[in-house]
This record gives sequence, structure tokens and C-alpha cells, in this order.
Amino acid sequence: MKKINFKKLLPHVIAIVLFAVVAMIYCKPALQGKELEQHDIIGWKGMAQQSIEVKEKTGKMPLWTNSMFGGMPGYQVAYESGTNVTQGFGIISKILSLGLKEPASFFFLACICFYILCLIVGANPWVAILGAVSYAYCTYDPVIIVAGHNTKMASLAYAPLVIGGLILLFQRKYLAGFALTALGSALFISQNHLQIVYYVLLIAVMMVIANLINSYKEKTIIDSLKASVLGLAAGLLGLGVSAATILPTYEYAKETMRGGVSQLTLDKDSTNKTKGGLDKDYALRWSFDKMETFTVMVPGLFGGSNGGKEHGASSKMVEKFAEMGVPEENALGAVNGYSYWGGMSNTYETTSGPAYLGAVICFLFIFGLFYVKSWHKWWI
Repeated sequence: MKKINFKKLLPHVIAIVLFAVVAMIYCKPALQGKELEQHDIIGWKGMAQQSIEVKEKTGKMPLWTNSMFGGMPGYQVAYESGTNVTQGFGIISKILSLGLKEPASFFFLACICFYILCLIVGANPWVAILGAVSYAYCTYDPVIIVAGHNTKMASLAYAPLVIGGLILLFQRKYLAGFALTALGSALFISQNHLQIVYYVLLIAVMMVIANLINSYKEKTIIDSLKASVLGLAAGLLGLGVSAATILPTYEYAKETMRGGVSQLTLDKDSTNKTKGGLDKDYALRWSFDKMETFTVMVPGLFGGSNGGKEHGASSKMVEKFAEMGVPEENALGAVNGYSYWGGMSNTYETTSGPAYLGAVICFLFIFGLFYVKSWHKWWI
């Protein structure tokens, strides 16, 4: 029987403890019994209230609700599933997050999943710890958690497992790769945030293409094809686990404006209409402008957030307002309301901050594209 090498295990134990401690310190108010005021979650509770009241009377969630868009399938707003699969996912998620409370669990999950990805690509454990923390705590993550985009954050946390599983397959570790890709896909897709699924699918396609080109050069095309087929099978297995929620949504979408069907429109002559989907203006309403992409390395390029707490009473503009006789509270509201001047400056659009990844991280990324001798940089 092989002896356990505790020396090799030590960095991983330290990583897990460190991730948990950092998450708990970062989310200390939650451990003190406080709750985030997530406006999207508050909005969801309002939408789901009718369904919850029906359940209290009948014991079952209704399949229709009148609380959204003049009526829609109730399972699009609130549903419950008592299947073994969903209960199993709940158990796995609790184990992976060490039972930490939200939102600490999101940060810990993102750390541990990205740490696993780093180890798969051969990173030193200490470097992997830095990479994991950088991924989990980039500005975008707390911003979406505060907004209440919990399923998006959970999807981002699980995404590295899917990518890591595919890389194991490309490394010809077929059993481990298939298992991790299937498990990662199942956990990932079960969050039901199809936007992030779409982005990760794009990454997977780029990975497969890059690997096929590299394997063709190295005359190992059969291995690459085998890995690609197993990756597809594992992904479909993960998708199949959530088919009960995704397929009804797919069917319903065909009859809605998201499927290009709507009898209601404000501007019939709009030049921004698309065939078979949402109008571009509507679909891209909460998207950064092209130049705002550079906020990944320069956070204040377009200000900060609108309606946040960017400026305090010591702000020069607040002082100017005070000189004009404007009360301090009103002055602060005005200054913070216009501290962002990017693509979401309209009255119906808001942002809580930039998608800052870190100037150092961006520098290391660009440096890596030249320094690293690997086919991976081509799909990246």
C-alpha cells in the first residue's frame, strides 16, 4: 500500500484553509448575521410571491403565474424540484464550498475550482493560489453578487472545472478528464445561467480547434479526435442532467420576444431589429461600450459606478455644491449619481463598477502570450 506523501499534500491543505479564511474575512458581515441587499433577488421575491402563496394553500408550485409580463409559465420564475439529482447537486456544492454561507461560498468555490484548473495545466501550487484568488476576487465578481446575480457567479465559479476536464482529455487522461468534464458540466449547467454556458462553449470550441491543429502537426490527430468526442459526450451528459429545466425554457422561448415573436413594439421601423431574437438595443442594454473593455486594466477609465458611493463629503465637487447652498446629502447623491460616464449612463441603465481584472494580471497575461511555449496560448 502506497504511503500518503504529506509533504506534497501540504500546499493543497494550505490553499483550502487560505481560501476559506480569505472568503470569511471578505464576507465578515454575513457571518455576523447581516444580509446583502441584492436588488435582483428582491425583485425575484416579488415575482415569485404569487407562486409561493399558491404553494402555501395547495402544497404545490403552480405552473402558471400572472405576476410577470401579464402571465407566463410559473416554472420560469419559481419552481421546486425534489429529485435525487438536484438534492445530489446540493450536497456536492456544500462539500465543495465547505458548507460556507453565501456569499462566502461563491468566492471559496471560485478559488477552489480555478486552483484545480491551475494544477491541471501544471502550475506550481503557490502560483495556483495567487491565480485562484485573482480569479475569484476580480472586481466583477463582488459587483454581480451585490446585484443579486447569484447563478451567474456560481456559473463562473464552476466554469474552470469544465475547462480543466477538457485539458485532462487533451492530455490523454481520458477517465479523469471525462469524469471532471461531466461533473463540471452538470454542476455548471444546473445553475441555469445560459449566458455563461454560451461563453464557456465558445472557449471549448476554440480549445478543440487549437488542439486539432496542434495534434495534426504532432501527428497525434487520433488522440485529439478521441478527446474531442469524449468532451462532447461529457458535456451532453452534463446538459442532460438539467434537460428538465432547459428544454421547457427552449420551447417557451420560441413564443416570446427572445425568440423573435412579439405583437408589441414601440418602433416598427427600428433599424436595430434582428431576425429571430431580441432587438440589439434591448439585448445589449446593460453592456459596456467597446472602449470600456480597457477597464479590465484601468478601472477608472470611465469613472466608477452610477448611484454608488464613489465620493465622500471631502469631494471637491461636493464642496462646490455646498458653496452654492446645496445640502450635503443632496450634493453627495448628485455627485455619486454621475460619477460614471460609460455606455450605461442612461436613466434606465446602471452599473455598480468596472470589470477590473487587475493591471498586474493583465501584464502577466500579455507577458505569458510571448513567454509560454504551449498550444494553449493560441486558443486563449
